[in-house]
Amino acid sequence: MKETQRLIRLLHVAKTQLQMDDACYRANLAAVSDGKTSSKDLTLPQLEAALARFHQLGFKAWVKPAPVKRMSPSTKTQPDARSVIRALWLFMAEQRFIRDSSETALNSYIKRMTAQKNGGEGIAECTWLRDDDAAYVINTLKLWAKREMIKALGKAGDNLRHQSYHQVRKTYLQQQEVAVGV
Repeated sequence: MKETQRLIRLLHVAKTQLQMDDACYRANLAAVSDGKTSSKDLTLPQLEAALARFHQLGFKAWVKPAPVKRMSPSTKTQPDARSVIRALWLFMAEQRFIRDSSETALNSYIKRMTAQKNGGEGIAECTWLRDDDAAYVINTLKLWAKREMIKALGKAGDNLRHQSYHQVRKTYLQQQEVAVGV
């Protein structure tokens, strides 16, 4: 977008934000531009001067902030099912099975997983999960993590397909320790 078009749009936003009527708006333009009353007739320096005048009158250009990813809250209290979900999610992120460890990404996953179970409308927040839905999400995360660990173990993981999540995790972590040399 050309700079002049951007400034003209900002002037119109300023007019609305400052609740100026048309006559007041045109009078302010004329004051900075040798009598020109249309923003389309103003030169680039005149548009900048008009915008500066509107800033003096209280106009604040608002820029939409980038979305902030929420991180998991601290779980210093007695662990519950939601703490287990977060722990599984963070474990999967540490092992690079998932790319985004944020609470926002976790809530997105929870909403997808609970949508089918709840007739198309998923539960949007981890903290809103009730025990049966939380247990369902825990099981889906365990199955996902188990698949990823077996995949990471390669040939050594082939005989673990019928083992429990905990057995696979134990073998996986032992293998990780051997690989690191601990």
